[in-house]
Amino acid sequence: MSLLTDIAELYYNREMSQSEIAEKLHISRSNVSRLLSRAKEAGIVEIKINYFSERSFQLEEALKYRFGLKDVFVFNAEDKSDDATLDMLTHYAADYISNNLQDNMCIGVTRGSVFAGVLSWLKKERPRNLNLKLVQLTGAEALSNPERDSGDLIRGMLQLYSGKAYYLNAPLYVENEGLREALEKEAGVSDTMQQASSCDIIITGVGYVSRDMDIRHSVWNKYLSREDVDDIVRHGGVGYLFFRFFDMEGRLIEHPVNARIIAARPDTVKKANVIAVAFGKVRARALLGALRQNVIKVLFVDRACAEEILYSLDV
Repeated sequence: MSLLTDIAELYYNREMSQSEIAEKLHISRSNVSRLLSRAKEAGIVEIKINYFSERSFQLEEALKYRFGLKDVFVFNAEDKSDDATLDMLTHYAADYISNNLQDNMCIGVTRGSVFAGVLSWLKKERPRNLNLKLVQLTGAEALSNPERDSGDLIRGMLQLYSGKAYYLNAPLYVENEGLREALEKEAGVSDTMQQASSCDIIITGVGYVSRDMDIRHSVWNKYLSREDVDDIVRHGGVGYLFFRFFDMEGRLIEHPVNARIIAARPDTVKKANVIAVAFGKVRARALLGALRQNVIKVLFVDRACAEEILYSLDV
């Protein structure tokens, strides 16, 4: 460790070349290079890049080209907490949505922190009478959080823009496939599900799943056990969009959970301008699978997640 520290000091602080260090310490230049790499791995050397641009335009173009996206916004979020990163991304997403809202549009509303964050920023604007049609895309969760429940988010949008609401009066998750099928045939539920295909804009997050994820603060905590999550991962699950689990290729996995969800299906909303917000390396695999479904049209993402996705495509 002492040798690694000495070499790092000579190279980074005294700005000696690797050849000069090799000569001074009587070792080969290749050993100097190897030991510098070890110094990084050991945490002796930490490299911080100060980005002067808030956005990464190269990554935006790369993602747009790879996945045929309409718009991509990649933001540098180094040193920000998850909450701060989500707040930043939803702020810009809200600006984008506000600039694209038009009279009589149909907006698909999902539950969760992404739509809640977007709505909190939209509320800072003056209300507009746009006569929107607001469609609830996911069923109601048990013991819902009013700040993130899709029904409450619809009511918040109505206060801002006025219009008509189509509520999905059914639970998000039911005990078996037969019950789900019966509920989806109910007139009110069936009508709302059909309205989903006419959405102009949908705002959503992208959920991820892994063996080491903490489900205690997740919506799934009310429905799935630790064993259920592990089984979903064994079936190839990496993430979920509209609460249906998919694999890295974007295919819905063959698992009982997917048959018990009452929500819009990704393949029924492909005509909509689906705007997704995601961040962090931990969500990269999930976002990659979601992008491969060819549902997302506009993406707001942080640099770390974007780089991880593009790296995984190139290896």
